[in-house]
Amino acid sequence: MVVANFPLYRRFVGRTPAQIMSGRRIMPPLTPARDLIDIIQEARPEDAIMLSEEFAVKGVKAHRFKRHGDVLRITPETSAHEAIASSLNPIRAIPEAFGKNDSVHRGYGWIGRGRSLRVVPLLYAVEGAELAVLEKNNIEVKRYNKRLTATVPSRSEKEMHTVILGGVPFQELGERIFAEWVHLRSRSTVEAQQWYGDLAQDRANDELLFTPQDIAAYHTAVARFPQDARPAINPFVIPTPGLASYVEKLRNNVVVLYKKENGEREKRNLNGTEKELLIWERTLYHPDTFAVDNTQYTLEHADYLVKTEA
Repeated sequence: MVVANFPLYRRFVGRTPAQIMSGRRIMPPLTPARDLIDIIQEARPEDAIMLSEEFAVKGVKAHRFKRHGDVLRITPETSAHEAIASSLNPIRAIPEAFGKNDSVHRGYGWIGRGRSLRVVPLLYAVEGAELAVLEKNNIEVKRYNKRLTATVPSRSEKEMHTVILGGVPFQELGERIFAEWVHLRSRSTVEAQQWYGDLAQDRANDELLFTPQDIAAYHTAVARFPQDARPAINPFVIPTPGLASYVEKLRNNVVVLYKKENGEREKRNLNGTEKELLIWERTLYHPDTFAVDNTQYTLEHADYLVKTEA
């Protein structure tokens, strides 16, 4: 959930540490993890939840986590024939995978064309849905043959990114949609995707990262295109009101205490890796994390993702 009247950059970062610390300070217990999740979930607007840097990341190195952290596979690698025969659909695959999961990951994903692993960080899934609602008047999506081309605003600066999505399971494909969606892929000018692409030599198999802009463009196509011309399957989860509220509190109620090189203690907002880990922790204890039956996604029905005031 983003606050619409925040300056552009702070919409996705939240209040400054100084603003958060002006509230009632809470030092949560370090264990068990569920206690921390509940404290964050139940935080009031004036609460300031303080975490040590060591606890926030649980010993995970952010840079290594982005490169080498585990990905929750929502479906095994499969042939086109098998996908069609089983009506392979993330509406079923995602709940089943999350229902069996008992650990945190750097995202969920699946294997597509070229044996490339498609990766969707949960934080990006949230931010992509928020972007689709917050910037719905500034997102343009067009179809060219079998691809979607879009311009989507940045989360942090006043610039537009170009997004190209291929492997889109358009309605007209009929039963082939069940084989096509696993080949969904993107190219964009988003910095996160450019950085991620530079890491290909560090991995055994290439991977494709879906950014918030990719996800916002896809949701927008599902919402705006005529019924017979829109993507028939949407593999991007949509945060429920409960998760949207939780993420808002990660941004606006939590600060991390860390030591600077000179030994002084300083405060900062949670970084992306820490938010990702804390969102995954929530999925282990709260079943209302995502709406996955999202083929009927409409921007109007997701207005809870944007607050008009802090």
